[in-house]
Amino acid sequence: MAVAPDEATTQSLLAAQGPNSNSSDQVVNIKMNGSHGVRETSQAAAQPGKKVINRRPERIMTERLRAVLIHFVVGFHVLFIGALYRPVSGTNAGTVFSIILGSSNWPMQLYVLMAGYAAFFNFRSRGLVGYVKERMARLVVPLVFGCVILNPPIVYIYLLINDEDDFTHSFSGFWSKVVEIYRECFAGDSSACLPYYGLLHMWFVFEVFVFGTLCIPLFVIWRSRKPPSLSPRKANIMVALDMFLILPISFLGLDILWSTILPGDGVTISLGNNLILYVFVYLRGYVLAWSKDLADAVLRFRWFCLLISMVSGYAVARIAVAYQIINFFSVALSYSVWWQFVIFEIFRLSTMYWVWGFTPSLLHVPSFIARYLDYIAFRVIAIYILNFGLRFAVLVLITNTIYQVLAFDVFAFFIIDYALTFGLSLALFEIVFNHKYVQGLVGMWRL
Repeated sequence: MAVAPDEATTQSLLAAQGPNSNSSDQVVNIKMNGSHGVRETSQAAAQPGKKVINRRPERIMTERLRAVLIHFVVGFHVLFIGALYRPVSGTNAGTVFSIILGSSNWPMQLYVLMAGYAAFFNFRSRGLVGYVKERMARLVVPLVFGCVILNPPIVYIYLLINDEDDFTHSFSGFWSKVVEIYRECFAGDSSACLPYYGLLHMWFVFEVFVFGTLCIPLFVIWRSRKPPSLSPRKANIMVALDMFLILPISFLGLDILWSTILPGDGVTISLGNNLILYVFVYLRGYVLAWSKDLADAVLRFRWFCLLISMVSGYAVARIAVAYQIINFFSVALSYSVWWQFVIFEIFRLSTMYWVWGFTPSLLHVPSFIARYLDYIAFRVIAIYILNFGLRFAVLVLITNTIYQVLAFDVFAFFIIDYALTFGLSLALFEIVFNHKYVQGLVGMWRL
């Protein structure tokens, strides 16, 4: 298949520091018109006394993709959590919007894919000991901080909003209710479980740590193996089979399997906690970093994946509106026609792959967009950790103030909620956590 000129440029760029390069610390020095981020190294080097930061092109594009995706994740949190208190997601537009923003899980699938992609370069450059130390600092510290310090107030607000009958709003009443929830949850009543068994939004940090730990033996074996040389035709066939046959069927089967593992009726299947499914995605990210031939094949399929995503997305939206489905996973196994859920699987997979296929374009964005994305990229993990709790606080604040006075429509409230949640997350980081000794609490200790 023919490769577009910009794609060929991108491929040569990635090849300059691909998996087969001799040194993991090699500086990439390639001039590209309109590529703000790639010029960064040479500009820094030209200024005496300024520290030179070596940023590979693949690191620049993945960091900027993370910056783009965090806007979708925060938007989904705003819409989904808002539905707990206001019927935001009860409308047809809200239902479709929720799917686009993230209830289809494609943004988080991309985050997991990028985690596997980054793990390849991380393990190769740091070695086993350095890799383990970095994972402990970047993942375990914020995981403990999030679950022990951040999540209890979030659960308190959650119970307050839902006005639990036996929740007395006292400290002792709060903890007794939490203990009851966990007891019922692990006894088999999944409807009583807090989201992700109390991890709440920290499920992602937990799962990435689990994946990175479990896969260490594979990384050790993989490190000594060179990727096979694949012709474009063979790489295209392998990627096509994986994209449109193996993964959709595997995802459907793994969702069903995961529902049998969970206690109760398994209504939370794959809503961010299907460890088995996400391991598949994580390892595919690692393979894309390992094999340039397969990575190039994914780029060649990006337009076709975009088309499939649009067609399947339209079908998913029609199904969601017809059945008033907010969360596909909660009703998947009750479907009498399984092809509906298969279409959903195809939608989230094709969306993941076409977004990834266009990611190299982020190397060529205008400078003002590049500066904004690079600013957000540095703070992505902090925004992710902080936005969930702030979303609940904003929900209570706006519902008891603006919502009581002004009769905005649903979309206007979404914009206000979103701006406050995202803005306050950034402000909290800059004021409280953007300091040397506390950055690690939000996953920003860089060893």
